[in-house]
Amino acid sequence: IPHEMVTQSRNSYVEAELRAPSLGELCRQLEEDDGTLATHMENRLQNLLREAREKSKSWVEAPPSVVLNRVLRERHLWDVDLLQWKVTESLDRQTEVFQYALNRMAPHPSRDFLVVSVRTALCWAASAEREDCPLLGGVRAVVLESSYLLEPCGSGKSRLTHVCRVDLNPDWYNKVFGHLCAAEAARIRNSFQPITADGPETKI
Repeated sequence: IPHEMVTQSRNSYVEAELRAPSLGELCRQLEEDDGTLATHMENRLQNLLREAREKSKSWVEAPPSVVLNRVLRERHLWDVDLLQWKVTESLDRQTEVFQYALNRMAPHPSRDFLVVSVRTALCWAASAEREDCPLLGGVRAVVLESSYLLEPCGSGKSRLTHVCRVDLNPDWYNKVFGHLCAAEAARIRNSFQPITADGPETKI
């Protein structure tokens, strides 16, 4: 979709009935924008590193590989809105087609997301359409771009930076989505908090 068309539209991506690109179209678009998928990922990484240095002040009590696994494979531990998820296809060791459904803001219908996820020094995802992936949720929503950057902070800790652009509804997005992203990052962090047992300490 030409950038000018999207910026001139007063409606949301979904309301304008613009569909997510197919997997092939997404790859071609990335290559046209940045040359290759690797170049695109490197550009995103540099942008996220710059943003993380400027804004991030907290950390997660786990090393990056464990946090990445929590983000990708253990979403049920931190996302109370998750209905179901599945990997629909692994394209290579770093790339997969991933589908999940969220039930946010009832009584609105649940939202289904179908994304291509790429893991390098960061975890990047964007919506792609496939005919062989029926909806898991009520309506298809669009992830324009989502990036998780995980940096080691020493002592088994990680700094997590998440930048995300989705299209659910423009007014709702402007008023609410930033708060939801911050709450999501806090839930990921809190899912690593140690469990404290009640009672007096004992010496061993």
